[in-house]
Amino acid sequence: MALGLLAVFIALLTVLCIFFTTRVVNRAAARRRGCDLPTQRRVGDPIFAIRRRLQDSDSTKKFRTLPDSALLHQQYGKTFCESTLFSTTFKTSSAENIQAVYGPKAKDFGVQPFRLAGMRPFCGEGLLTTDGPVWERSRSLVKPIFRKSVVSNFGPFKKSVENLIARIPNDGSTIDLQPLSASTEQWQKIHDLIDFHITQRLDERLAKPDERQPSLLDHLIDQTRDTLEIRNQIIQGMMAAQDTTSILISNTIFLLSRHPVIWRRLREEQASVDLEFFNSESAKRPGLLLNVLHESLRLFPVFPILARVALKDTVLPLGGGIHADMPVYIPSGATVIANFYALHRDQDVFGDNVETFDPDRWDSIQPGSWEYMAFGGGQRACLGQHKALGEASYTIIRLLHRFAHLESRDDRAWSGDQKITAKNVHGCKVALK
Repeated sequence: MALGLLAVFIALLTVLCIFFTTRVVNRAAARRRGCDLPTQRRVGDPIFAIRRRLQDSDSTKKFRTLPDSALLHQQYGKTFCESTLFSTTFKTSSAENIQAVYGPKAKDFGVQPFRLAGMRPFCGEGLLTTDGPVWERSRSLVKPIFRKSVVSNFGPFKKSVENLIARIPNDGSTIDLQPLSASTEQWQKIHDLIDFHITQRLDERLAKPDERQPSLLDHLIDQTRDTLEIRNQIIQGMMAAQDTTSILISNTIFLLSRHPVIWRRLREEQASVDLEFFNSESAKRPGLLLNVLHESLRLFPVFPILARVALKDTVLPLGGGIHADMPVYIPSGATVIANFYALHRDQDVFGDNVETFDPDRWDSIQPGSWEYMAFGGGQRACLGQHKALGEASYTIIRLLHRFAHLESRDDRAWSGDQKITAKNVHGCKVALK
């Protein structure tokens, strides 16, 4: 018994020695680089941070991760640190630091260490789960489908919108317009379905080439005949594109349902739009609709919080020292979490009423590309952003043309179900007539 307790004591002592030695080494490395420590979030014990973890767990259970994360930045500053015995995490809503992570220093950071293991069974290696050469190849495989000529083809999407319109009751009955996501239990069905279409299309292409508008599948077949790689790229391409579009539409309708005056203004603005000639370029025209989409993405960014792991020792430009104006040393293996939800609530950029849905603010503000990041930024920016804006615009205009009135049927506030993307846990319960 005594020997067992002694062994436990020695093990704990060893771990603590490693913990404090690592902190000393990291502080020395920071000083050599002219860096200083950011504010520390200290809640309870600094070793295991059990109390802090319980607080964060409570936020998650209540679907308050996003607003609570913004409150933490108000309390601790735009960049702060959370350290435990096992990990170091830097959280930032600083435009300068986010620019560094997603811009000049992008290759210092990656996602593969924490994404690939969990996502591999469903979607394998691809642009969402890997770094380096594998990511570069995956992006090159998928990128052609997001070319302007392909994104501007609204043919197949128009049919989907008409199917949606047909399912909406016009008598004021409540409907949830938020699409359901695929569950884990559906994975094998999705794999089997995609594999079937890959094999079928390969056989068709070998038998007789056709002149149809090339799909994502056709682009992939042109570059590889590895069916597993094709399946992985299709699933990740769909995850990147479809979640972005559906969540943007759902969030925007959620907001408009609570602002009938803006719905009426949109109906007036879009009344003469001929959707027969609508394309992705049409969605870029300045006006109230574009402002509404910008404001929807500001309040509820589709990717509100994204994490990166430092693949090497590196430095962020701001956040250290008493005045948070010194560089911050980021050791290899540390996590950096960029909070776009909090970034989009910077009163110096967006005004005092940052929690208010106010599309007209966009007539007088011009946030920089690293101050407003609706679709991420840098080399890993969302490939489907133009597709999402175009399809969301088309869908909303079609609803405006069809329904004179839109009202909310749910008094609850928007609550983000945070994964890679964030959708409203309560859905989008509205009535149209």
